[in-house]
Amino acid sequence: MGARYIVFAQVAIIDTASLEKVRSEIQPDQLVQRGFPRPDRVSLLEGTDSDGEHAFHIYLVFSDDTPDEALQWNKIEPMISWVRDHVWKATGESRWPYVRVKRHKDVAGELG
Repeated sequence: MGARYIVFAQVAIIDTASLEKVRSEIQPDQLVQRGFPRPDRVSLLEGTDSDGEHAFHIYLVFSDDTPDEALQWNKIEPMISWVRDHVWKATGESRWPYVRVKRHKDVAGELG
């Protein structure tokens, strides 16, 4: 007789109050207090990734006139890492947080 496998998928339920708390902790003013560049807007959305797994999509949105130099990887990577790690831990490591840095003109179709 062949081996039998049972696979359980873990789906975490995150209550609205907890999610709002996480959202408030990654807003522009809080990021500046940590020494990061100030985005104009931060959006945290629930969704799925390319594999259909539950995920968070976080957009750090800067003004259209933000210089390219200000958005170079070596300047924004610490902020991206901190946001990703904070959301990951604050939500119980249940959904991977995908963090994107964009300008307003680049998110119109993604955020509506």
